[in-house]
Formats: sequence, structure tokens, C-alpha cells
Amino acid sequence: MFTPSDRSVYLHNSNSVEMSDFKKSAKINCMLRIVTIFSTFIFVTDLTFGQAVLRESDSGGNAQDSLMVAAAVSPADFNDAQLDDLIAGADPGGKTKTSPWSKEFTLLLQGGYNDNVLQGAFAEESSPFISVSLEGFLWKISNGGRKDSYWYLLGEQYYYPDAEGIDKESLVIVQNRVTWNPGQTLSGGYKFTFTYADEVFDISRSDLEIESTTLEFKQFDLAPFARWSLSGNSYLQLEGGAQRNYFLDSSDDYTDPFARLTYQKRFSFGGKLELGFKTGRKIYDERTQRDEDGFSIEDTELQWQWHEASVVWKQDWMREKRLQTTTKLAVKLNRDNGMGYSDYDRYKISQKVRLEKNSWSLLGEFNYSFNHYAVQTVDFSDDNLYQRYDLSALVRINKNISEKLNIFVQWSHDNSRSNRIEDEFKQNGFFLGIERKF
Repeated sequence: MFTPSDRSVYLHNSNSVEMSDFKKSAKINCMLRIVTIFSTFIFVTDLTFGQAVLRESDSGGNAQDSLMVAAAVSPADFNDAQLDDLIAGADPGGKTKTSPWSKEFTLLLQGGYNDNVLQGAFAEESSPFISVSLEGFLWKISNGGRKDSYWYLLGEQYYYPDAEGIDKESLVIVQNRVTWNPGQTLSGGYKFTFTYADEVFDISRSDLEIESTTLEFKQFDLAPFARWSLSGNSYLQLEGGAQRNYFLDSSDDYTDPFARLTYQKRFSFGGKLELGFKTGRKIYDERTQRDEDGFSIEDTELQWQWHEASVVWKQDWMREKRLQTTTKLAVKLNRDNGMGYSDYDRYKISQKVRLEKNSWSLLGEFNYSFNHYAVQTVDFSDDNLYQRYDLSALVRINKNISEKLNIFVQWSHDNSRSNRIEDEFKQNGFFLGIERKF
């Protein structure tokens, strides 16, 4: 599980340094993608194949927003339909269990090598690493199946013995969801998530100024929801809530109220379609608007209005669900309340493939996104609009030694290209680990 750290770049049109949202998003995406994979394999031995997958982050963000890191996190957030499958798989029948909490804990030890730990554009700081993490999942169905709840817990520590400017990184995630089912067609509840991260990221401005700094933040996310079951094995869910983020520098703090509408339909041939629309308004406590050249406008307040639409197709190609593919397309539009300096559009496509045979599992993942900014230019000497392309890939092979013991090898790659040279980087990670369930 790669921890969220990022880098900063010098704003080409001001005399201040602000954290680069782009690099935060890139490293957080990396962390969440790997958290997703580990959590998937944690439950796969005891539960139905592929049902305990964590949802990946959809961060894109504006390169000049210092705190999209927290908005991007939505960490360890279970897809509601996948969670329902998981609970039903853990309790055959799904509505008869009234016993106390069921639980699953996993201790993960891993080591490996990262050729660009800080995702630096000018200096690639490489290092071997070791990490230890404890992950837990508790769930319960009560009141004759009318109420279900779960807790997800994650604590992890990374150590980098040879990387200059970074020795360790930490991540803590706690999530709770409670659902009430008063009738056949209506259910509702809430989902709460807390995240703490203490990370290190690159803030180099050029190859002559190589340096790093620390990012520490706390995030609180509360989202009540209501779901209506429809005919044809489908449902409609409405969710509303808010995310609150605190940083060491209070000028970076913000609140992000949001609403999300999701429609999902399952098909008899193993397919599942999900249509989603989410909208929100990021409200900064102290930040000001910027003019078209990027200079701060005094006596103003900065807010971002954003909208995101997505289509997901998940297909089980075998009755035993041993081959599974997931394809996702998403579009996000971001608009500020000023002169449009933070306006951008993001287009993203992702593909996941998972294959299981006997005690072996193979997982492959590919993500590609394009970010186009409407007002921001590359710099004062280049009037071309700022653009960025992000690509990531991952391959993991897992071997179940026994019901409680897994080993794995993994390779991950992240590559960002931009017409701002300070935003470009390549990163490869190689992992070898062992998981012990108890």
C-alpha cells in the first residue's frame, strides 16, 4: 500500500510556493490503487472471489490547488454493491445471521524497491523499502437482516533506508458504514471515513534546487445515503454529505459538500452496469481567487464547483467468477468562482483484469487520464494552455499458500507527461510480500 505523498512546484506567475495538486493526485492514486489490490486479496480466500474490492480514487485535480490530495483520497471506500455482496458471501442467505461481529484481520509485511520515491521531476531519489501494515474488517448483520454494519481499519508504516530527505511515511484509515433495511424496496444509512497521513514529497523547482518537504493532513468524510430497489435486479441510490480537511498550514483547509446519484443494474449473463453522477463545491477557508495570470485577488474567497459523470461495466466471464474485467470511463469538470484560473476538464479511462486459477491469482490494471486547463498557461514565456497526461499500470501475482497465508510479487508504474517540465516524472515500484490472516 503506497502511502500518499506528493511534490510541489513553483507557481510560474507568483512569488509563492504552493503544493502541486497534480503530483498529490498521482501519488495518492498510486497508494489507493495498491490499497485496493491488497484488500481484495485479503478477503478472497474466505469470501466470494472479487467481492471485497476497494474503490479506486478518481482524483484529477488542478495543478495549482494545494489540497486536492484530501479530496482525492476517499480512502478505502467500499463500493456499496460490492460490500453487499461481501456480507452476503460471508453469511450464506444474507439475512439470517444474528450472531456477534464477524472479523478478519491481516498482517502484511513487504519489501521492495522504488526508483523514484518522491516522484521528482529533476532528481529521481531511489531506495529499497520495507513496510508493515495491519488491516481489519468487522461486519455484523442484526435485527433479522434489517441492519448491517461494518468497520474497516488500516494502519501502515513505510521505511526508506537509502532515500535522501525521507525516512518513513504513515497512513491510518478508519471507516464505518451502517445500513438499515426497513422494507423490501427502501434502505438507508450512513458512511463515515477518517484518514490521517504523514508523508514526504518533492518540491524541487529545477535540477539545481532539489529539496523535499512534509505533508500531514486529517480528513473527515460523512455521507448519509438512501437506496431504492427497482425491478429488473437494479437500484437507485442518492447520497449526500461533506468532507472536511485539516492541514498543518490552516490556509490550506477546506470543506467539500457533495451529492451523488448512482444507478446500478445486474444482468443474468454476469454483467453489471453502473452509472454515476457526483457534484460538489470545494470551499476554502482562507484561499483567494486568482486572475487570469495567476496573481492572487485580495478580499476574495475561493470556491470550486465540480461535476463528475462515470460509466462502469463489470463482467464475470465464468460462472465461478474466475475471470473478471472492469472498465470505467469518467469525465470531470471543475470551475472556480472567479476568473477561471482553476478551470479544467479531465477525461479518464481505466481497465482491470483479474484471473484466478486454483491457488494462483493474477491482477492487471491500467489507468489513463488527460487534463486540459481552460485559462492557465504553461508560463509567462509560453502562452499554450496547460495540459497533463497521466498513465499508470500494475501487475500482481498472488499465491495462496494456505487458507491464512498468502505471498505475492508486484510491479507498478506511474508516468506523467505535461507541457510543464516540473510536472513530469516516471516511477517504478517492485514489491515482494507476505500476508498472514488471523
